[in-house]
Amino acid sequence: MLKPGFIFIDKASGPSSFQIVKKLKRLTGLKSGHTGTLDPFAEGVLPIALGKATRLIEYVQSSRKGYIFTIKFGANTDSLDLTGEVVKESSACPNQEQLSNIIKKFTGKQLQQPPIFSALKVAGKAAYKYARAGEEVELKPRPIEIYSLELLEFNQDIARFNVTCSKGTYIRALARDICAELDCCGHVVFLRRTENAQPQGAKLLSSKALESISLTELESYIYEADKILTNLDSMSFSEHSAKLLKHGTKLYRNDLPFSINQVIKAKLCSKFFAVLLIKEAYIKPLKLLDNK
Repeated sequence: MLKPGFIFIDKASGPSSFQIVKKLKRLTGLKSGHTGTLDPFAEGVLPIALGKATRLIEYVQSSRKGYIFTIKFGANTDSLDLTGEVVKESSACPNQEQLSNIIKKFTGKQLQQPPIFSALKVAGKAAYKYARAGEEVELKPRPIEIYSLELLEFNQDIARFNVTCSKGTYIRALARDICAELDCCGHVVFLRRTENAQPQGAKLLSSKALESISLTELESYIYEADKILTNLDSMSFSEHSAKLLKHGTKLYRNDLPFSINQVIKAKLCSKFFAVLLIKEAYIKPLKLLDNK
């Protein structure tokens, strides 16, 4: 039986994130779920939780993301990428100096208008389904943060960028907004996620390898949840306290070195067994990985 944990797929352009999850679920027999969708045309790091680690997906989703993306100037598409239909064309094209200056405006906290071609739910239905049916739908701007944005290459009508950003950031929307600031048309023709919670030097499993890999080989690609949730502080508990927490019991303590409403990892003999919420006078179990 495979241990629960996270596996980092190097997704190729073509398959959807859901298709990759289905392959892993079929291969392992374990409950599986990804921590953030990659568009079918996009490639790169796709973390997938296996077994009880699926209970921790929301904490991995909050990690920072890194991408390399390419904008081709000259045309806007309805999907904001190369898979869509051209809706506007323009011969206007920025120069390298204009690009370098404009992108400085996009670092920091901001509101971003999500693209209509997205998996965001509106009345229980994915926004892209409305878009494909030609129906209008309103998506509210969402708070995001761009930590860094760098121009890597510029060649006439092509520009390549490296960006690190918060969860919820749409790179296609970022490209749309850059083009709008430059008063030109453009869309994303290449998108690769380079960073998404994987440990430094982590082994990535190519999505093509899923077709023939054995369970024994797959096991070497699984990382324990404790090694992934490095953004959470941890605390060790006695066997008695751990037993209470595993049964969903609150521990009444107000002498802890944590902030109110902080989420931490709980450990017993160095083994990560639960995620806890710190309140003013007690500790509350949120997610249990081991209730034995």
